[in-house]
This record gives sequence, structure tokens and C-alpha cells, in this order.
Amino acid sequence: MLPFTLGGDPEFEVRDASGKVIPAFNLFEGKQATFGEAGKGILEYRTPDGQDDKNEYNMNYRKYLHTRIGVDGDVNKLELRPLPAESAKDFARNFKSLVVEFHAKYPGLQLHVVSDKVSLGGHLHFGMYKPMTPSASVLRMLDDILGKRVLPLSGKFREQSKYYKLSAYETKSWGFEYRTPPAAIFYSPDTLMEASMNFFEGLNTLHIIMGMSKEEFMALDKTPELTPEKYDSYVVKENIISFSDFYKRSTDYKLSIEFWKAMEVHGCKGDIIPNWLEEV
Repeated sequence: MLPFTLGGDPEFEVRDASGKVIPAFNLFEGKQATFGEAGKGILEYRTPDGQDDKNEYNMNYRKYLHTRIGVDGDVNKLELRPLPAESAKDFARNFKSLVVEFHAKYPGLQLHVVSDKVSLGGHLHFGMYKPMTPSASVLRMLDDILGKRVLPLSGKFREQSKYYKLSAYETKSWGFEYRTPPAAIFYSPDTLMEASMNFFEGLNTLHIIMGMSKEEFMALDKTPELTPEKYDSYVVKENIISFSDFYKRSTDYKLSIEFWKAMEVHGCKGDIIPNWLEEV
């Protein structure tokens, strides 16, 4: 059993069959919100008779800030919150269950991970049941094995926003959230599995070598290039090894880069629901 979990709360643009964008909050309780500038949904809310009713809006809106299928701070975006898991496959299955549930509740509606109107994030959660602020070396490792590869999938709107950056994170009560990835990593089982394995591979290795002595680590590592002297240069604060230096030498690293470059060419456009109705 791993001492940490992988979670996430990706954001999506909802469209109808004709391609029209629907503010996500409109799916709940029959309320109506006008699609407008990202992040200003609260100011744009109107009741069906056209009256501004912010109190009622806020009361209803808050209900969906923590539900498995809900909204975030912007009424325009849908947010899915799958249960965390201890493996990439289990996390993908947990996410699929929410996509299937959404599809059953709202047949005919589509979920998109690339938007020209809003910034859609694919935030990943590192859960260890206590607050954690990642060190610069941990963030650099995540950027190297995941962030730099997936940022190009952000879409034009996100590229021009404050969210388009490496080493983006938030400390949480249960661990930390890596905020660099775009929603496009949730485009299909293949993209989510690849991103999750990148994320897990690095953080699992970091955990394994945390607190190990030089002798213990040298006994485990099979990399010919690593010597006790080089080990010293890889040790950073909190006694964590910079995993990215080792990972870059592997075949998996090269294959992963090729995978994400292919997805960049593809663009991750279109409704993601059909991708998730297959077996994971």
C-alpha cells in the first residue's frame, strides 16, 4: 500500500450537440447564468425572470463546489472530482465513473478539454494526509517529467492566462496540488494514464529514497553512471534525490516525450465522452 494517493479536479467546457457552450452551473437546479468573462460568473447570475438574486445564487452555487460533479469558482466551467487512488489505472477508472455518470444524467451534452473562452486546468493532487509544500527540486522534477510536455496542450485561451506556467502549485490540508497540467491530460484513458504514471513514477521514487542513507540508496540503484560522489551532487533539501536526472536516461522518458508530441499535433479537440466509454 502506497503512503500517498493521486487525485485531481479537472475542469471542462460543456457544449450541446450543436457546439453551443453552456455555463456549467445551468445544469444544476434549473438555475440560469449568462456565459461571460471567465471568473465573473457570480456577477452575471440572473434568475429565470431576469432579476438579479445574488443571495439565492450564492447559496445554491456553494453546494456544487465540493460535489463529485460540480463547478469551481467560475460558473462557466464544470469540475469533476474523482476519488483519489493509489495507482494510475484505479485513478483512471474513478475518473471514468464520473464521465459515465455525467453522460447518463445529461445525454447529448459534450465535455471539452480545450476552450477558446476559458482556461481549463487538469490539476493533479498528491495526497499524503497532511499539508505539504513541495520544494523547488520536487517542482522541477514534476516540470521535467510532465509539465513541460503537456503545457503545449493548454489551448490558446489558457496560453494567454496566468495559469500557463511551470511549477504552479497550492499547498493543501492533505498534501499539495500540481496546477501546471491543462485539462487535456484527461482527454482519454491513454493521456490520463500517461500523465498519471509520469506523476506517480516521480513521486513514488521520491518517497522511496526519502530518508535513505547513501549506502542504502547506492545498493538499490543500478545506474552505472551513478557514483557515491555524484550521489552527493543530487541530494537536495529534505534529503530528496532529484529524480529527473535519472529518469532522463531511460527509454520510458523518450517514449513519453514522443507520446505527448503526438498529442500536441492531435490537439485533444472534440468531445471526450466517447473516449471514456471504452474499457479502462
